[in-house]
Amino acid sequence: MKRRLAFFAVWAGLAGSAWAQTNGIFADFTTSLGEFTVWLDHERAPRAVASFVGLATGEGSWADPQGKVWQGRKFYDGSLFHRVVKDAQTNGIAIQGGGYLWRSVNTNTGVVTTNFANAGYYMPESTANGLAHSNGVISMANSGPNTDCSQFFITSTNVPYWDGGYTVFGHVVTGMSAITSIAAVAVQGDLDRPVEDVVLDTVIIRRVGVNAEAFDISAQGVPMAESGPMRHYAAGSNQ
Repeated sequence: MKRRLAFFAVWAGLAGSAWAQTNGIFADFTTSLGEFTVWLDHERAPRAVASFVGLATGEGSWADPQGKVWQGRKFYDGSLFHRVVKDAQTNGIAIQGGGYLWRSVNTNTGVVTTNFANAGYYMPESTANGLAHSNGVISMANSGPNTDCSQFFITSTNVPYWDGGYTVFGHVVTGMSAITSIAAVAVQGDLDRPVEDVVLDTVIIRRVGVNAEAFDISAQGVPMAESGPMRHYAAGSNQ
C-alpha cells in the first residue's frame, strides 16, 4: 500500500449476493488465523491477476532482494501478513501481505532491520477498471505510480478514499470471518506490524469454467524478473 497514506493494499452473508461466484479463477488462502477464498477478476484486471497467479503457482518468475531469479517456486507460501492498517478508532480496515521477508544489518551499528520486498519487477497500475474498494476486495499495494507487483491488501470495510489509487483485482467470496480476525490483531510500530506473526501458509489457484481455463497469464504484460535492481516494467497503460 502507498506510504503516502500514512505509511511508505462471511460466507453466510455472501452466499446470496452477487459475489457468490461459481465460475472463474479462485485463490484459496490458508492462514494461521483461518481460511478464505478470493475470486480473481481476470476480465477487468488481467495484468494484476496474471501477476498474482504466476507468483502463487510458480509459473511466473521473481527475483529476491539479492538479485537471484526464481522460476517454478511459489512466492506467497509461507509469507506473512506483515501489516494491518487501522483507522483512528484502532479498528482494522485492511490487511496487507505478499512481501518477501528479508533482513538487513547495519554494519556500523549491528542493528537488524526487517523488510518486506516485492518480487523483482514493477507494473503500471490499473485504477480505472470500474472496481471500487468496498468491503472484502483484494487490491494491489504500491509505493507510487507504476509500482504494482507482489504485495496486496484485502479490505475489511468500505474504503472509498482509496479508489483511484490502487488496482482492485477481485473480492472475497468465502471466509470473510478470517479477514476480520486478521484485521483485529494487535499491531506495533509505525509500519503497523502485527505483534504476533500472521502466516500465509498456502495459496492454491483454481480455474473453473472455459474462460478461466483459457486465461493466459503470459499474454497480460507481466514482466519477467531479471537479476539486479527492480527496473522492469510491463508494457501497456494504466487503464
